[in-house]
Amino acid sequence: MVGTAVTEIAFDKFRQVLGQYPTGVCVISASDGETPVGMTVGTFTSVSMDPPLVAFLPQKTSTTWPIVERIGRFCVNVLSWEQEHLCRQMARPSDQKFVGVPWRESGLGSPIIDGVVAWIDCEIISVVDAGDHWIVLGAVRDLDIAGDSLPLVFFRGGYGRFTPGPLFAQQFDDPTRARLLDTARIEMLELERELGVDVAITGRDEGEMILMASTWTPLSSRVRQRIGDVQPAGPPYAIAFAAEGTSQEREAWVAAGIRLSGGGDREAMLATLDLIAERGWSAAVPRKPVDTWTSRFVSVNQKLGTEASVDEAISLTVPLHDADGTVSLTLTVYGMPAGLSGSALAAIIKRLEDAATRIERVAQ
Repeated sequence: MVGTAVTEIAFDKFRQVLGQYPTGVCVISASDGETPVGMTVGTFTSVSMDPPLVAFLPQKTSTTWPIVERIGRFCVNVLSWEQEHLCRQMARPSDQKFVGVPWRESGLGSPIIDGVVAWIDCEIISVVDAGDHWIVLGAVRDLDIAGDSLPLVFFRGGYGRFTPGPLFAQQFDDPTRARLLDTARIEMLELERELGVDVAITGRDEGEMILMASTWTPLSSRVRQRIGDVQPAGPPYAIAFAAEGTSQEREAWVAAGIRLSGGGDREAMLATLDLIAERGWSAAVPRKPVDTWTSRFVSVNQKLGTEASVDEAISLTVPLHDADGTVSLTLTVYGMPAGLSGSALAAIIKRLEDAATRIERVAQ
């Protein structure tokens, strides 16, 4: 075995190299029931889920840490990008750090600062010596998401914010899908930014619909739907696949829709699929109330074909084709509120169609 000489690490180089790693910014707060104290840290980390443990690493020169240690409990306040001033305020030596700062008590009595992204209420269970820092291990007793703002980030000596991109499935068996998904990243972000909606890409595999990419955040109403989740490839899903599928696939999809609602007009359903295949986009309505799903599906798609407004929330979908013209994936925007004008919906549909065209062109 060939060994290597131990190199003395220069302080400045150590900081410069590790500065390439972005970190979140938190305020560690505590209170003994009288005066609240706080300190800014960039060393907070998750440690364990079972049991739930977190840690942070205060400097040994900190004048606030001994107070927090004596109290024996603390709250991690994850700062939002609008709270850079609080980051600086809590980093300065002072016994008046909370002057002018609105906060409320956690269950353990520690300050939860207004406007933070999230908070984690903890009790100290261990302190470990680590060079010029301490490693403080905390047992999580409570936690919650507090706001929908983006978090404050420290990177290369400066502060900024983190903007999440679309979340994608990690592996693809189909290279065509992989190319389409990779190309779709920017388009998904642009649709989310311009329209203020959630965007997703879905694929079909062996009778199941698979969520393959999404833009939604932990605060989205769709957060329970995760990348890789599957649904049966039938009503109310898989509309684009059915519309451009074989006659047998179309008949099977319509029959499943009629079973779902306990009845329905087969000819109207098939005609609606014809319309969708011809124009290249579809609208989906909420599944409930189930007994009216087929009639609402037909009505909404027929209305949108004439640029009329609709009176319920809908999602809009366009297919993404492979080089052979087969539907490989679908691109969907969610959150179209009820009552949008026909012209507004037409503009959204046009934007969605343009995005699909660009994705297909670049991917092929």
